[in-house]
Order: sequence, then C-alpha cells, then structure tokens
Amino acid sequence: QQATGEDIKGFRVCGIVEGFTGRRWTMAERKALVSSLAPKGLNHYLYACKEDPKARRRWRDPYSAQELEALKDFVRFCSERNVTFNFALSPGADFAFYGTEHIFNHDADQLVSKYLALCEAGCCNFYISQFAGQIL
Repeated sequence: QQATGEDIKGFRVCGIVEGFTGRRWTMAERKALVSSLAPKGLNHYLYACKEDPKARRRWRDPYSAQELEALKDFVRFCSERNVTFNFALSPGADFAFYGTEHIFNHDADQLVSKYLALCEAGCCNFYISQFAGQIL
C-alpha cells in the first residue's frame, strides 16, 4: 500500500534514509526518488550511505571537487522541491577519543573540515553516527 499526503500530514519531519548496504544509488536515481516522494509530503532526505567510503571507512579523506559539485547540485535539487538534505558521517571505530590530546584534536579538526566542505556545497544539516566504544 502506498502512502499518501494525507497519511503523513501530521509528521513534521518525514522522508527517506539512504542508509543501506549494496549498490549505491546514482544521482539520477536519487533525483527520481525525491521527485516522486516530495509531492506526497516527504520533506527530508538523509544520506547515510554505508557504501560511501568517504562517509565511513575513509571518512578523513576529502571529497573531490567533482563529488562536491554533484552533491551541491543534488542539495539544490532537493531544496527546489522543499526537501531538506541531511548528511550522516560515520567516523566509526577509528575516531581518536582516547590517547593524546593532539591525536584527538587532529581527528576533531578533520571532522570539522569535512563538515565545512559539505556546508560549502550547500549541506548544513549533519548527523554523526556509529561511533564505537564509549564517549566520555
């Protein structure tokens, strides 16, 4: 059964999470999904792609200018359809919570740099997910 605008009218935030394993969606597939769901009242898109190494295993690696431009285009596409784009970064088990202050600060600086680059591409809604261990 398909959801209608009436079914989701009472939700302030309602949308799709791209947070699965397997083949990554193309930008064309993402745009098609947003185009079909936005008229039904869905208003958020959370990019939490488990197959994007730069959002997970290699989170410290910056996105290329070409990748950021594609993201900027998609963020703009979402915005034009009243859909808020959100980005989830998963630093995982190797974020340096423990050890020297220098190592922690280095990882924290890299995390902030990643988010600033994403913000410059138009994405200013962020989530941090899947930290391993305890945060003290």
